[in-house]
Parts: sequence; C-alpha cells; structure tokens
Amino acid sequence: MRYGFGFLGVFALSLMLSIGCSEGGTGDGGPVLISARDGGNASDPEVTVDPSGNAVAVFSQSDGTHHIFANRFTPTAGWGAPEVVDDDDGADARGAQVAVDSSGNAVAVWVQSDSIFANRFTPTAGWGAPEVIGVGFVDAAPQVAVDSSGNAVAVWEQFNTFANRFTPTAGWGAPEVIGVGVGPQVAVDPSGNAVAVGQLFVDGTHHIFANRFTPTAGWGAPEVVDDDDGADARGAQVAVDPSGNAVVVWEQSEGVPAPYTIFANRFTPTAGWGAPEQIETDDGGYAAYPQVAVDTSGTAVAVWMQSEGDRFNIFANRFTPAAGWGAAEQIETGDYAAYPQVAVDPSGNAIAVWQQQGGARDTIFANRFTPTAGWGAAERIETDDEVDAFLPQVAVDPSSNAVVVWVQSDGTRYSIWANRFDEMFP
Repeated sequence: MRYGFGFLGVFALSLMLSIGCSEGGTGDGGPVLISARDGGNASDPEVTVDPSGNAVAVFSQSDGTHHIFANRFTPTAGWGAPEVVDDDDGADARGAQVAVDSSGNAVAVWVQSDSIFANRFTPTAGWGAPEVIGVGFVDAAPQVAVDSSGNAVAVWEQFNTFANRFTPTAGWGAPEVIGVGVGPQVAVDPSGNAVAVGQLFVDGTHHIFANRFTPTAGWGAPEVVDDDDGADARGAQVAVDPSGNAVVVWEQSEGVPAPYTIFANRFTPTAGWGAPEQIETDDGGYAAYPQVAVDTSGTAVAVWMQSEGDRFNIFANRFTPAAGWGAAEQIETGDYAAYPQVAVDPSGNAIAVWQQQGGARDTIFANRFTPTAGWGAAERIETDDEVDAFLPQVAVDPSSNAVVVWVQSDGTRYSIWANRFDEMFP
C-alpha cells in the first residue's frame, strides 16, 4: 500500500525547516535540494516511504522537455542523485504519482505522449524500463496504489475511467473500464482490495461514484455514494484501512447560490456503502479541496479549506467507528491558507500541512492532533523569508520517521526540496 502521510513534531519541525542545507545528505537538520541543480523549473512532487524508512520522491523537471525524475532516500546514505525514469522520446511527461510496497519496491505512473506510462523500482536492480499501460488521449494525471505484496492498481481518466493492475509475477495486464468518472482516485488495503472513486455527470448533475476491486472477483459495478439531492458533487478523495474499510470525502453544492460543503461516506466489506453525511456545517463559507487519511483502527481525519469571505482557512473533522463524525473545527488562523494534506499514524495521531501566506510570500504551516489533547496551535514550519514555498507532500514509515517534499522558488526557478524527521515522538 501507499503509506499515509506522517505525523511530525511541530515544534521540532519549525526548528529543522530552515533553508540553507546543501544538495544531498541525509536531510537531518535542514532541507535538502533533491531536484537537479542545473535543470529548469521543477513541479508536482510526490513522495512515498517504505516500512524501513526508505523514501522515493518523483517530480517533473524541464530541460526544454519536461521529464519525470525520481530520487531515493535511505537512512544510511541520504538522498541520491535525481534520475530520469520516463520514456525519453522528446515528449513532455507530467503528473507523476508513486507508491511503494512493504519490501521497498516502488511503482511510478505518469502521462506522456497521450498515454499512461509506468516504471518500477526494486532495491536490488533500481529503476527498470518505462512501459505503456494505457493508450489514448489522457485528460488528467493517473493515480496509483500498491498493496503489501507489490501488486499495484493504476487508474486514470481517458474519456471514461480506466484501470490497470500490476503483479510481480505477470507484470501489467490490459486496461479495463471501471466507470467512476473524472478525477479518479484509488486506495488499496494490504490484501489487494482496491476502491476507486470519481465524478460522473448523470441526468444533469455531477455525482460521486465508487467501484471496488477484489483479487478474486475483479472490478464490480460503479455505484453512487453521494447525497443524491440534485446538487453537484466533485473532488472525491478516498482512503482505506487494513481491514478494507474505506472512507470517501467530497465537496457538494447546497444549491445555487449557496456554497459548496463537505460530505463523507464509509464502506465496510460486510455492509457496503452507508449513508452520505455532511461533515461541514458552516452555512456561510465555501468549502473545498477535502483530503482524508485513516489509521489502522479505521479512525479517519478529514481536512479542507473553507472561505471566510476574503480568505480561506483550514478546517478538520474526525471519524471513529464507535462514535461516527464529530464537529468540524478550524485548525488554522491567519492569512489565506489553502491546499491542505492530512495523515495519521497507526495510533491515530494526525498531522495537517498546508501552504499559507506569510507576509509577502507563501510558506508552509502545520498542526498536530492527538487523541488525548486534540488539535494544537498551527505553526509555521518553513522559515526562509526570501522565497515562496508551497504544495507540501509528506509520507511516514511505521516507526514514525517522516519525509516531506515541497516546491520552492529561488527567485529565478522552482526546485524540489525535502527534509526528514527522525522519530519525532517517543
């Protein structure tokens, strides 16, 4: 599976995230440049971490043509050198995603030449040869998830919604239609059961659809999981726990001119999908960009950005199997804040990160939740006052060692930076 976003000590994080670290190195004590120093603009970083703390980051960087690069971190050697993993055929490559299994084998997928490509990394052989896993005009970046045995599921939008599956013994199969619509997302449990969600336009309204894959039966039939009240629903995200329970969140209109709000629904293997539930109740603010993560017990944390008229704030809500969803609460105060990400550790501690205006530039903030104390105070975790930093992504291993990557300007171009945090909480 792709390991969830990590939990970080906000105080220690703020001390460690000071720009000025050189290229390469372990990343302990300060950020590290992981994109090519002599390249063009870099963008769209993603990161994943295996159970041993090895991280793989992928991103796009231009040398006149946009290529997909990968860089790998090991606790003993630090970050390596970025290397091209795409099919270097002169066509732009974009939209890379990456996932890793329990043995450290990684799968990256991306869009290139109006096709979906994939490449696989193994610790013994490195990156292999890129191969086409879907052909035809592609509307958006693919998504990928991997189970504990290294079986991967990729989904993408190509006039319809397609999926393809990789197994270590047989490689990639043939793409097939799964019918969940645009903007598909996918998550898998350790046994290889997958849930894909997306958005379909049916009878004049956008709905959230889901489809489930099992290794024994394959893909099922797509079904509506939103509140079918005639209002548009979009932007679905999904997470799956080790028992195969899934949580999907999305934004849904309350009717014109009322703003969008946030809904959720939950799937269990025994009962299927439940009833959709509104988890954001502020009638005055536009809510958007929901994200969700789950821990090993099925507890979920959702975050989103919500309008307060002239700015957005960051809100969160938490689900437990025993009590359901709680009350939404604001976890950030200050200037315009947007594009949150959230993660939970196996014990239910959560970290939310986002980009936020800090004076004349964008910077990175975080807040931490613990089951005993709740949410803390939001704190700036990136401290260079000269440049913009934005779009953070973070992953964590089972020992709570976390890796965060983000895009950062040096005034003339954009690069990818990373930092690592060792066992932030005893």
